[in-house]
Amino acid sequence: MNKLQSLTKFLKENLPPRVCSVEFKSEIDEIQYIRAHRDLGLDQYQMMIRQSEAVISWGRFPYREIHPDYIPVLIDAWASEQDNELGDSNIEQEPPSMIVEVDDETAVIIVSISLSEPVVMKEDQNGYVPFDGKRWSLVSTQFWYAEHADVYSDVKYDN
Repeated sequence: MNKLQSLTKFLKENLPPRVCSVEFKSEIDEIQYIRAHRDLGLDQYQMMIRQSEAVISWGRFPYREIHPDYIPVLIDAWASEQDNELGDSNIEQEPPSMIVEVDDETAVIIVSISLSEPVVMKEDQNGYVPFDGKRWSLVSTQFWYAEHADVYSDVKYDN
């Protein structure tokens, strides 16, 4: 799941159901790539960092029922969780910008936020990308975590 999908899911899970069921959109507007080669281990290689401008909008946001300030606060809560994610692109997250146009009982709300994600490949004999004498395919970053560890020491303690 990419960051926009994760953020969209987070907003839908935390806002009242009707808020995201009518005239709600979540899409990417602009994409830039930054070259950032790095071996990630596990036969994975980061080629680039993808920076994109995400646009999340509501055509009829019920601003009298729920204050629009919940949107940037929820986005910030989501972004704070992303800071702990291994494999993040290490580019600091900027706060979102928001346009609100009020009309009687509802508002048009347009939120823009910059997102950064690593573009990662994994060795694959049938991959599309020839690089470093091998073939590669795009993948989501994978991490393996140790579930237990044994610690050995040659140090002897005298009591």
